[in-house]
Amino acid sequence: MTMDWLYFILLFLIFRLCLLVEGQNCFGGIESYEKSTNLAFASHVRSNTILERQGQSLTRDCINLCKQEAQCYSFALDYPEFRCFSYSVNSIGRRDLLVDQPRTNFFEKICIRGVDRSTYDSLCGDQLWTFERVKEAFLDGYVDREVRNVQNKEECEKLCLMEMSFTCRSADYDEIQRLCRMSREDRRSQPQAFRQVPGSSRDYIENLCISSTPTTCKYQQRPDRSVISTDFLN
Repeated sequence: MTMDWLYFILLFLIFRLCLLVEGQNCFGGIESYEKSTNLAFASHVRSNTILERQGQSLTRDCINLCKQEAQCYSFALDYPEFRCFSYSVNSIGRRDLLVDQPRTNFFEKICIRGVDRSTYDSLCGDQLWTFERVKEAFLDGYVDREVRNVQNKEECEKLCLMEMSFTCRSADYDEIQRLCRMSREDRRSQPQAFRQVPGSSRDYIENLCISSTPTTCKYQQRPDRSVISTDFLN
């Protein structure tokens, strides 16, 4: 093998390593989280407990612990057990391994590229997570902009976050068609249009870096009753 070939192979390996590091460690981007409710990886996906503390709020501490671990790409928070456990993988290419898990929330690291820190901070402030995701779901009939050839869900999230022609409150990403659909509405402003379709290749994404909209959620006041939360709900 000639030196030219060795040099070429070395450059190729360095290039692949740089892509791997950038993809996993968010080099040059802004790291945040997206949250999915009642979801976690299937039980055969290896996990490690990173925090267990009975009767106390865990979300912020679990997020911070995951941030500190280079091999923590996602984690699940089991609220009845007051325990969070990390995964050394994310859902990219493993979407089918995400399964329904009542009373458990799934948090996944995302990397927002091409947005400077000051712009992100002005939009999102100190949000613990930037987006909420609902697998196999979308808002039907309320599409303000479509962008094709979007390579991944994170790129769709960035498009929604930085949309200037209207306030993008939600989007959905179709991983088969690589299509990002953005909307000025969300599942709270148009609850009748929210669809969850098992087997769909579309994931609903809700932007939490905007002010909340009025909702049609109704409730009844009852004497001697209160809502108790031991963790962040937002």
